Amino acid sequence: MKKNQLILLFSFCCLCGIQAQTADPKDKRISELEVKVTLLSKEVDYYKETLKLMNSNVEATEGNVTFKINSVTGDKASGKVKIEGIAVNGGDVRTLQPQSALSYDPQGNETTIYEMTLGTSGRIEKFERDVPVKFSVEYTNVPVDTPVFTMVKISFFSTLGFNSDDIQITYRNLPIVWR
Repeated sequence: MKKNQLILLFSFCCLCGIQAQTADPKDKRISELEVKVTLLSKEVDYYKETLKLMNSNVEATEGNVTFKINSVTGDKASGKVKIEGIAVNGGDVRTLQPQSALSYDPQGNETTIYEMTLGTSGRIEKFERDVPVKFSVEYTNVPVDTPVFTMVKISFFSTLGFNSDDIQITYRNLPIVWR
């Protein structure tokens, strides 16, 4: 009886091993291709976002620096509004650091910034020519369902060489997309 059980167990293991060996190359190739598709999908999404940032219609330029806005989105639950875009230096190398931002709604309510970022750290020591840098401005306590900011003023500290060359940009009638 034990002998029959051992033979049956051995046969079962051999068949499973053969089955696993024949299916393995196909499964391995499918797994590799799935990983590749996932990576390519992420790359496509990255390039779509980059293209969206670069082709913004809302822009302002001062001191050879162009600021392009690609989205103004509001969160109904928190009352926060976030403005996102890119900055591109068209002139000499300079420093750039966020200073302040004000916004006004159609009823004349003024909102000051909650948080402002530029790049990954908030300050760019060497803002190189023709290198786009992401920026964002976040406001809190914005009245929910405010349809538009009638005016947004954003100021940056900047130095060009040893001279102060601060930048202030103004946008008018930025529609807010509430989610």
